Amino acid sequence: MNKKPNMNRRQILGLLGVGSASLLQKNVDASLQNQPMMDRDNGFPNSGLIVKDTLMEMLLDNQLENGMVVHTLGYHEVGDGGGASYKLYLSEKNKDIQIGEWELETNLLARLVGVQAVNYAMFGAKGNGMDDDGDQIKQAHDYANLHKLPVVNVTGEYWLMASQTIHIRTNVDWGMTVFHISESANTKNTPRFIITSYQKPQDISWDNETKRKFLKQLKPNIQQFEELASYKNTLIIVRDDNDRIGYRAGARYGGASWAKEEFFYVEEHGRIIGDIAWTFKDYTHLTAYPAEDCYLIVEGGSFYISGEGPGQDVKGYRHNGFTITRSRTIIRNQWVGMEKDAVDTSMNPRTGFYNFSRVYDITLENIRLIPWEQDREGTERDVPAGTYGISGARVLKSCFNNIMAEGGVVHWGVFGTNLMKDLYINRCHLNRIDVHFHAWNIHIKDSKIGYRGLSVTGGGQLTVENTQSSSTSFINFRRDYGAKWDGYVQISNCRFIPPAGRMRAVLYFSPADFEYGYPIGLAHGIRVENLQIDLGEDTRTDPCWVLYAPSFSKTKNGHKLFFPRDMIFRNIRVRGGRKGVKVMKLIDPQHFVVRDSSNNNVHATSQILLEDVDLEYLDNKQGLEMEMNMQFVSNDSALVEEGLYLQLYIARCNRLAASFDAMKLDIDVRNSVIHALQTPEGGGLMGKITLWDCVLRPDPRAYKRKAFTLDCKEGASFVNCRLSAPVVDGQPAIEALNLLGFIELNRAVKYNHLQTMFDSRTLQAMRENGVKLKQEFIQKLMQNYELNDEE
Repeated sequence: MNKKPNMNRRQILGLLGVGSASLLQKNVDASLQNQPMMDRDNGFPNSGLIVKDTLMEMLLDNQLENGMVVHTLGYHEVGDGGGASYKLYLSEKNKDIQIGEWELETNLLARLVGVQAVNYAMFGAKGNGMDDDGDQIKQAHDYANLHKLPVVNVTGEYWLMASQTIHIRTNVDWGMTVFHISESANTKNTPRFIITSYQKPQDISWDNETKRKFLKQLKPNIQQFEELASYKNTLIIVRDDNDRIGYRAGARYGGASWAKEEFFYVEEHGRIIGDIAWTFKDYTHLTAYPAEDCYLIVEGGSFYISGEGPGQDVKGYRHNGFTITRSRTIIRNQWVGMEKDAVDTSMNPRTGFYNFSRVYDITLENIRLIPWEQDREGTERDVPAGTYGISGARVLKSCFNNIMAEGGVVHWGVFGTNLMKDLYINRCHLNRIDVHFHAWNIHIKDSKIGYRGLSVTGGGQLTVENTQSSSTSFINFRRDYGAKWDGYVQISNCRFIPPAGRMRAVLYFSPADFEYGYPIGLAHGIRVENLQIDLGEDTRTDPCWVLYAPSFSKTKNGHKLFFPRDMIFRNIRVRGGRKGVKVMKLIDPQHFVVRDSSNNNVHATSQILLEDVDLEYLDNKQGLEMEMNMQFVSNDSALVEEGLYLQLYIARCNRLAASFDAMKLDIDVRNSVIHALQTPEGGGLMGKITLWDCVLRPDPRAYKRKAFTLDCKEGASFVNCRLSAPVVDGQPAIEALNLLGFIELNRAVKYNHLQTMFDSRTLQAMRENGVKLKQEFIQKLMQNYELNDEE
C-alpha cells in the first residue's frame, strides 16, 4: 500500500525541495480539482497526491497509478535538495524519454510538474567529490532551457570531470555554489558552459541593386541604412574573405591575416550602432545574429581549477570555462582560482575562462579571476602561446566592472581579445588588457593595470582616466599589427610606475617596416594631461619617453605614416630615476602625413604642445656629449613641399635640450630653462623660432660645440630672455658663455633680441671676475634686428 510518512503537514512542507509550499499547493490544487476532500490530519488529499522519500522509491512502487501526483522528499535521500513533484502518465510505445521524465517499473512515466526553478539535486547531482556531476548539471540546464525556467542552485559543491558542454539559456543564480573543474579533460571545442540564445543566426540575401547600395553606403560615418530596418535588434557581421588586411608581422606568424570585416547593431528604422572603419568592394558573408529582447543574468558561484591541463603533447587552445554567444548577457559575482594547494602546470594555452563571440551588449562584473602561467623558469615548461582568462572576438559594447586579476612575471595577460568595439573597463585591477587586432573605442577608468600592461591596435576614441599602470609602457601599440591607432588617444589624471632597468614609454609606437594591409601611423590626435610618473631611484636605467615614435616615417614601399594633427602633453610630473622624461625622437618627420589638413606651405598641418613637463637632465660630469630630450632627425635632407609642417609650443618645461634637422617647423618656447636648442647651421630649418621669458643656460658638456644654433628661414627672436653662464664645479663659468652660440661677449649678438639680459648669478660672477659689459653690446641685447639678407 502507499507509504505515508509519519510526519505532520508542516514537517513535510519543510522538506520540500525546490518549490515553496505555496507553489506546490497551487500546482497540486490545479492538478487535483476533482479529487476527494483533504484529510484533516495531514493536510493532503486522501488520494491523488502521494509523498515518497526518494525518486527511486517512487520508480519502484508498483502500486502507483496513472494520473497520480507524487512528491518526493529527496532524490537520493530525504532532504538532499532534490525533492520535486511528478505527475504519472501511461508510457507510449516507441517514444523517447524526454528530459524531466522517468520510467517506472509499471509502464508508467513520471513527469516533473509544478517546477518554478530548477536545481541540480533534482536531476541527481551528488556533489560528493567522487562522482562526475557534469551529466546531471547538464540535464538540469537542458530542462530549464526547454521550459524557460531559471536555475536556482545557491549552495553545494560539484565536480566537472569529463569534457562536455552545459548549455545555459535562462537566468542562473549560483549563490555560494562551488564548482571543481578538472582541466585534464579540457578540449578545443567544448567549453564547460556555453551561454547561448534561443534564436539562430541567419544569412542575409539581397538582390544586386540592394547589395550595391549597401556596399556604397557602408563606410565611416554611416548612421542609418533603411534596407536593414527589418533586421532591427540584430548584430550584423559583414565579411569579405577575398580582401585581406591585418597581416601579422613576424616570422612565427607565417603571413597570417584577417578577412576585412565589420560588425554593427541595428536599431529602429535601420539605425546603426557601432562605428564603421572600413570600406568594402564586395562581401562573401552577410549574417544577422538576433539579440534577445531581455537580459540573461548568470550570477554567483566559485570555480576551482585543477591546473594540470590535458597533456603536453596535446596542441591548441583549450576551453575551461564559459563561452558566451548570446547578446545581452550579464555575468557577475563570481570567483575563479586554483584548487587549494594546486599549481598551474598546464602546457596548453587556454582560450579564456570567459570567452565572448559574436555578441552585443555584454557585462562582466564583480569577478575575481587569475591569469595563467606562461613564462615559467627555464624553457621546458613554457606554454607555447598566450593563455587567457578573458578572451573573445566580434564583441560590440562590452562592460567590464570590478574585475580583479593580477599576477606575477610568470603569468600571461589575463585579457586577450580581437575585434572589440565600444569596450568599457571600470574599477578593474588586471595584469593586462590586450586587444590584438582592431579595437575600436576603448574607455578605461578608475583601474589598475599590472606588469603586462595595456596593448592595442585599432582606432576610434581611446580614453584612459584615473588609472595606474605598472608596465614598461602606459599604452603599447602592438607592433605585430602595425602599432597604429586610427583615431584619438587621451590619457588624463593617471599614474605610471614602470619597472626599472628597461626603456620605458608613456605611448609606445614601434611598427615594423612591413606591409600590414592598411595605413599605419601614430594617431590622429593625442592628449596626455595630469600624468604622474614614478621612476624609482635607479638613475642608471634607460630613459622614459613620453612618445616613442617609429624609426621611419615612410615604408620601403613608399607608404607614408600618418601623424597627429594635435598632440598635447600637459602637467607630466616625474619622481625618481632621472627625474624627467624624453619627449620624442622623430626620424625624417617631413615624410609624415596629416589627414584632413590643408597641406600648404602657409599654415601648419600639425601642432605639438608641451606644458609643465618634467624633462630629463643627466647630471653626468664625465659625459662629453649631452643627450637631447627632444629630437627631429632628417636622414633624408630633401624637403618635401607637401610634407609635415609642424608648430611646436613649449611652456614651463625646464631642462629643455632639443635638436631639429631640416624640416618645416615653427618653434615657440615660453618660461622655460633651455640647455640646448639646435637647428642646422646655415638656415636649414624652414620656419621660425621665438623664445619668450626663457633662461638659456648651456650645458657644460657642450664645450666643443654650440648649445644654440637657431638658423631658420623666418628668423629667430628672443623676448625678455635671460642668459645664464654654465655651471662648472658649482660655479658660473663666464668663459663658457660663448657656448651659447649666438653671442661673443662684449662683441657680437646674433638673431633678433628684445630685452635680453644676463641673470643676476651670471652678472655677479662677471663682477667677481672683473668682466665689464660694454654699452654697445648691452644695447644689442636690449634691441637687435637681424635681416637674413644682410648676414
